[in-house]
Amino acid sequence: MVIVRLNGGLANQMFEYAMARTVARRRRTSVRLDFQYLEADRKRCYSLGAWNVNATPASNLDYFRLRLAGKWRRILKRSGPYYAEPYVYEQSFSFDPDALKAPRHCLLIGYWQSEKYFKEIEPIIRQEFTLRMEPSAKTQHTARAIRASSSVFLHVRLGDYVAEPETNKVHGVCSMQYYQNAAAHIARAVYHPHFFVFSDEPLWVRENLKLPFKMTVVDHNPPGDSHAPGCEHEDMWLMTLCRHAILANSSFSWWGAWLNPERNRIVIRPKRWAQDTRFEPQDLIPDSWITM
Repeated sequence: MVIVRLNGGLANQMFEYAMARTVARRRRTSVRLDFQYLEADRKRCYSLGAWNVNATPASNLDYFRLRLAGKWRRILKRSGPYYAEPYVYEQSFSFDPDALKAPRHCLLIGYWQSEKYFKEIEPIIRQEFTLRMEPSAKTQHTARAIRASSSVFLHVRLGDYVAEPETNKVHGVCSMQYYQNAAAHIARAVYHPHFFVFSDEPLWVRENLKLPFKMTVVDHNPPGDSHAPGCEHEDMWLMTLCRHAILANSSFSWWGAWLNPERNRIVIRPKRWAQDTRFEPQDLIPDSWITM
């Protein structure tokens, strides 16, 4: 089995699971979930249950098998990438093809933020990242408005990016000028665009984001915390329905854009994904997306 150590919020967990699913499919085995980091996280909890993922929690027997497999590989002196130990750590923020050669029994530890890790099973990932339960009535009402318009999702990521100094140093936030320029770019190409704005701080957005176009702030799906998942998966699902997209520097809106399979769409992403360039992902953004 392939065990993946989950870390971060919904979108990060999706990247981590997608990587594990690829390795497991290559090795013709199953995915198991490790919650060690999430159990120590004061802000987040397991969130993949909202999707149709094919995985179960790792058991004590799974960890025993993992240690045993590593011991035998050392005894047999197996060579090759990641064969010495059963633990496969992400080495950098760049795509590492050798990580996909992980052995059949392994524990994956990292963020794995590149579609290159799961491109070969893209149809499976798209199918599994669909809603397990029917969305709320309010979400369905918003979905009808999105489908009936020239919809554009616009994501404003604030929250801990602003409130926590250390997090702010790493990520930073997108400027209002970025959002205004991106909206204007889409408005030149799309007739009567309707911007659906998603944010972890919807009240702030209402007061500060001013666009000369039709705009709806979606504010009925509260985020989760360390005790229970929220309804942010419904926001992400609504994002996938929008015809075009303006991303924040956030893996949440990355998935909102990527999970929409339409080719003739405009997706705009900020030029700088991380305030601290050491954390700038190298293989995250698809070539067809516009940098602004």
